[in-house]
Amino acid sequence: MGAAPLGGRCLNKLYNPIPEPLWAQTQIDCYLGSSCAFQAAIQAAGGAEMISIFSKNRVCAVLICGLITGVAQAAERISGHEIVAQIIAQAKEQGQDVIPRLAGHKLFYPCKTKLSIAPKFEDWQTINVSCAQPYKWAIAVRADVMMPKDVISPAIEPKKIKSTMPIKEVARPQHSFVVYNAPLKRGTVIEAKDLMVQTGFSSKVYGGYRQVSDVIGRRLTKSVSAGAPSLARHLEINYAILKDAIIDVTLTRSGIEIIGKAVALSDGQIGEVITVANLETGVKLKALIKNSSEGKIISKQLH
Repeated sequence: MGAAPLGGRCLNKLYNPIPEPLWAQTQIDCYLGSSCAFQAAIQAAGGAEMISIFSKNRVCAVLICGLITGVAQAAERISGHEIVAQIIAQAKEQGQDVIPRLAGHKLFYPCKTKLSIAPKFEDWQTINVSCAQPYKWAIAVRADVMMPKDVISPAIEPKKIKSTMPIKEVARPQHSFVVYNAPLKRGTVIEAKDLMVQTGFSSKVYGGYRQVSDVIGRRLTKSVSAGAPSLARHLEINYAILKDAIIDVTLTRSGIEIIGKAVALSDGQIGEVITVANLETGVKLKALIKNSSEGKIISKQLH
């Protein structure tokens, strides 16, 4: 047969009452279990016949006392539910609503005194929980702090000051621009009947024209719709002087102005510098176009 378990060996026989010397040792052994309830039961027996696990093997006594003590201590342990409830109550006393993040099923060391509960910081997001008896222990519990419900007061509307001064509406500037009277195709040479000046533009039309005379006679580079503003990009470049045109040219030297005739060798706009050839000598010069019939010589003779 196999050996009996330790508990079986301790309980399989009845022994005589515990001898006086052994009783003292048994108390020591049982004290190792810390507040062993089994020790009190032996004292109450007063020498009656009992299961003597002490006289045979003190290890049995320590084992059983330890088991009984463990059960007793487990019953005294504080659960997470109890700690959470005490934290909530303590926080409410100080005007805070909190939801501790602590599992209710967890067990913590027993405490014979009131738990010390206080926020680690002022916001109660971290809470210190500690106990002094029967031995010191402490834990830190995280919590969600519920914001107190704000008292909603009726909104105070600012007093409206009635002004006796009449309110002047700021008039937006109105702009006038040339627009097309009818749809026109690309390549059309614009006539006066194709244009009109329209007022009511709230902003400037970039590239637009304000006078009909600036557009009449110009050729369209793209088709346009009726009512559309006439823009510079719609029109061919308006050269003031065309190639092969004969113009007056002037040359100033030491206060003396010399006037002559020259032939434009390229198209040119007002303010543009083009090449011209003296009508009598054929000498090529650079001239700045002043208007549709006049240019100013600005360079020496070109070879």
